[in-house]
Amino acid sequence: MIQSKRVQSFVENIKDKINNIILENKIEQEFKNNNTKFSLYTKDNIIPIVLYGKINNNEILVYGDCIIEQNSIIVNECNKKAYYAISSSKQEIQTTHNSNIYIRKGTKILLDENVKEVKVIKAKNKYYLLKD
Repeated sequence: MIQSKRVQSFVENIKDKINNIILENKIEQEFKNNNTKFSLYTKDNIIPIVLYGKINNNEILVYGDCIIEQNSIIVNECNKKAYYAISSSKQEIQTTHNSNIYIRKGTKILLDENVKEVKVIKAKNKYYLLKD
């Protein structure tokens, strides 16, 4: 009888954890569906990091706790506009799922829209400025 209660308690605990994981996934997906996709490029990453958030007055508020290197490049995937990341700080975000409001970790990124695009030639692991 005690063994049965332990098993039942264990199963309930696992069920609760799975339900929490599913809920968190739905909350994050809802945020992504209602916000803009951005790509974050750093000097060390070959593949960009995908972020979702809202841009307002040269700031982006993105979902999740991110570490953003200064002068990384952030590209708005809707209009392909690029920005330099100047600084970032932790900030809570509000998101809604099934008419419920949730508070989650977020990151506010200050942007500089004065990005200078240059033409380069890649040779092995180095880049060289292309002469006009």
